[in-house]
Amino acid sequence: MLAIFLSFSSDAKSMLFDIFKLYQTKKISEVNNIVEKTTNTTDEIISKLSPENRPKYFSSGKIFDITTWTAYQTNFMENGYSELASSLLAGVFFFELDELLSGEK
Repeated sequence: MLAIFLSFSSDAKSMLFDIFKLYQTKKISEVNNIVEKTTNTTDEIISKLSPENRPKYFSSGKIFDITTWTAYQTNFMENGYSELASSLLAGVFFFELDELLSGEK
């Protein structure tokens, strides 16, 4: 999924790293604030990680499908993240960008 990450603008990459650091330290309100205030960058990220714009990744019968993405999103919302932040984080985990953002790979 490195190709997806590399397709982001510099601002989007930076925002993803910032959000992921805040996510790791459980700073939910700060994540929500960044996502809600940085609309152009948030829109760029959401557009590349959303089910609507990547149908081949979300089709039924795939290992990961819309059900998996929705489960991630729902879990984030239940933990206090806004709908927009939950969608962004669901995309991060669905496309396994968390490994890249945490420096594990």
